Amino acid sequence: MSKELFVIFLDPLNSGELIADWIHVDIKGSEVASGFAEPLTAVGTALQQVSKSVQVVLVLPADKVVATTVIMPLKGGRQMMQALPYMVEEGIAEDIDKMHLAVGVKRLSGKLPVALILKEYLQHTLEVLQNASIQPEAVYSRPQLLSSQPKCLTVAILENECYLVAEHFFTVSEPANLSLVIDLFLEKAEETIERVEMVFDHQDGEQALLADQLRTEIEATHALPVSFVDCGKDFRALQIACLQKGHAAINLLQGAFGSGDGESGVIRRWAPLAWVVVICVALQIGFNLAAGYYFEHYASVGTKNMHDFYSRLFPDEKNIVDPRNQMEAKLLNFSGVKGQSGFSTLMGDAAAAYQAMGNPSSLDIGQFRYEARRGQLVMELTADSIAVLDTFKQHIVDAGLSAEILSASEEGNKINARMQIEGGS
Repeated sequence: MSKELFVIFLDPLNSGELIADWIHVDIKGSEVASGFAEPLTAVGTALQQVSKSVQVVLVLPADKVVATTVIMPLKGGRQMMQALPYMVEEGIAEDIDKMHLAVGVKRLSGKLPVALILKEYLQHTLEVLQNASIQPEAVYSRPQLLSSQPKCLTVAILENECYLVAEHFFTVSEPANLSLVIDLFLEKAEETIERVEMVFDHQDGEQALLADQLRTEIEATHALPVSFVDCGKDFRALQIACLQKGHAAINLLQGAFGSGDGESGVIRRWAPLAWVVVICVALQIGFNLAAGYYFEHYASVGTKNMHDFYSRLFPDEKNIVDPRNQMEAKLLNFSGVKGQSGFSTLMGDAAAAYQAMGNPSSLDIGQFRYEARRGQLVMELTADSIAVLDTFKQHIVDAGLSAEILSASEEGNKINARMQIEGGS
């Protein structure tokens, strides 16, 4: 996604004072303002005039950063960063303890791009920028801001220096040594190169002549096709285009130097998702509390209804603690008693008749009412058919009771009926 940028191209003077070119571009990539060879205090003043939403990017001279790649078996995190110095120290001349390491995105090939820079230089540069009220969000090396394509070597020919950029590699060379550097890279390259792309100002006679000579040598020596890309007189425009396209360069502001692509950067990128998780957990807890209250309330209502029902069935019972268990106990105690027409006898024999049906799922017993004065039990039934009702009635009669179907009506595929049961004569 394109974004508004304030890009600072840093160059050192012989005196050691830092000066820079800068350019401010809008989200469409159009130049808003720019400056050339200005002291950092002037750059900081210009930066104060732009929107707070602009992204500030610092681009370092090419010779300040070394690039390499490693095969990293670890997936990432603290263990990977602890092992990284031991894996790259053999390929650099400086003491590894003096170097700051930054990592890029792991390639499909399994290689991990690594950029190295002197800690002292980076620390000093950031302090000078801070004194000038400049706080960059990202720091890159110039060669990194060339688009690296798979199996392609990109060679940028500039006035005083040249860049070689491949998918896992970048370096800098003087124009006079460029041919030798290209030959060495193509002979020793650890990655497959199938073509070469040369970027230069086609209107510059010296750059065009060098590009033609290199193309002839590469095609003859290495049998690789060579193509030309015109960057015009301002090579920075090509680099800014890569920045706005989200080119995967290695941001040096990692670890102790900031919140770029290191562990703190990971935390920053995952922070929005963390907040979403926190909100979801809070909503889930709230839902659980509400559901608990809901079910507790209706459980209380159900217990009260059962209590009232038990009181109607057994009006003489005063100590009602657990109406469900007490009712089950009464039914178990009296279900086998014969020769009496009390509620327990009728319910016990009706339950036995229900179990004797063989397929009791075809008959559902709903509510029932016991009329103690007449010794009658009236049950509300739902059956699959009239035949099921007749079968149930016959089982009750076989148990020595009398049964009568008081009413029956068809609703959908079911028969709703009321049956009266009383002791046998």
